Amino acid sequence: MPDAADPAYSASDASGDDAAARPPCVVFVSYGHADADKFARRLKRDLEAHAGATVWLDLERIEGGADWAAAIEQGIRGADTLLALMTAHSLKPGSVCQDEVVFAHVEGKHIVPLRLEADPSLRPSLLLVRRSWVDFSGDYAEALARLLRALRGEGDALLPPASPLVSGAVPLDFGPEIARHARGFTGREWLLRRLDEWLTSDRGRAFVVVGAPGMGKSALAAHLCSQHDDVAAAHFCTTANGRTLDANEFVAGVVGQLGRLPGYEE
Repeated sequence: MPDAADPAYSASDASGDDAAARPPCVVFVSYGHADADKFARRLKRDLEAHAGATVWLDLERIEGGADWAAAIEQGIRGADTLLALMTAHSLKPGSVCQDEVVFAHVEGKHIVPLRLEADPSLRPSLLLVRRSWVDFSGDYAEALARLLRALRGEGDALLPPASPLVSGAVPLDFGPEIARHARGFTGREWLLRRLDEWLTSDRGRAFVVVGAPGMGKSALAAHLCSQHDDVAAAHFCTTANGRTLDANEFVAGVVGQLGRLPGYEE
């Protein structure tokens, strides 16, 4: 990751436009305190200076004694865009950052993942795998310029999801589906124990859950996707989207998600 103290890390010339001439935006930065605090603070200063943005950082916005969860939800709800800083801490299953991304999906917010390190083991979660992104692992100023353009509404400024195509079909994005079903998941401890036992055993390659509509099968699958880092791919069938019921789309979607795994495309 570039060092924020390095002079080359500065991006004073990232945008030649006058920030005051652009409509302001509100940006929520989701980051791991343990490994991205310095980067998040530097990014905040640059976005305020070059985009005229209002940037929401939890440690600066939440007062002592406040309801932390409620304050974060309020911050995301009032934002236009959530920037997901992808690091080992933020991508850890069950992290607060994962919860923030889930809530942003549920609220229909624009989500932009930022890669901070060129580490192939730091792959985007299933919540982020189909999102266009910005690569900050190399030239900071160039990446910042891309991000500024994206915040001004230039969609082509972002890098496309690193997912291969199958027969020309663009893989579906199940991030919102996972977020919608996983949010508020509770109970079913007995079934979760059975799942954990199956995941750690070699007794079979399939675990089938059968239940009537509305019993929570999709919620269980979404919970598994959001809490287990070893879930490589997921597909949700819904009558609301005919593409999800097409076998070709299923294959394209699974292959697209597997493309995030190190060495898969090789």
